[in-house]
Amino acid sequence: MTAEQKYIQLVVADHLGIRQDLQLDINDIDAVVDFYENDDGDLQDSKEAIREGECETNIEPSWSRHYESKSVAAQALDGQWIGWTFWYGGGRHGCPREMGFDVYDLDCKEEEKWITVRTFTKK
Repeated sequence: MTAEQKYIQLVVADHLGIRQDLQLDINDIDAVVDFYENDDGDLQDSKEAIREGECETNIEPSWSRHYESKSVAAQALDGQWIGWTFWYGGGRHGCPREMGFDVYDLDCKEEEKWITVRTFTKK
C-alpha cells in the first residue's frame, strides 16, 4: 500500500467512526480510494481532522511565499508512520487546502525520556 493510500484510509476510517451506518471494508483499499475520490463533501470534516496530522516532525517542510507550512505525521492503520506538509495561513483570501499534497512513508524512532527540572530562587 502506498503512503497516499494509507492517508486516504485514515480519512475514511475517521469518517466511518462518525457514520456507523456506512458499510465499507476499510481494508479493501480499492473501494476506499474510490469512495474518497468520489466524495461529494461528506468527508470534509474527516479530511480537515486528518490534514493537521497527529504530531509535528523535525523534517524540513516544503515552502511557499504565500502560505506557512510544517511537516506533520500520523500513524497509519497498519502501524507504520506517514508524513506530509500541512499548509496553513495565507490571509483572508488564502486557500492552503488547494496546495499540492505529497504524502510519504516515515521511519519513527520513539523514546520515552524522564527528566527532572529544578528551578531555584533566592530567599
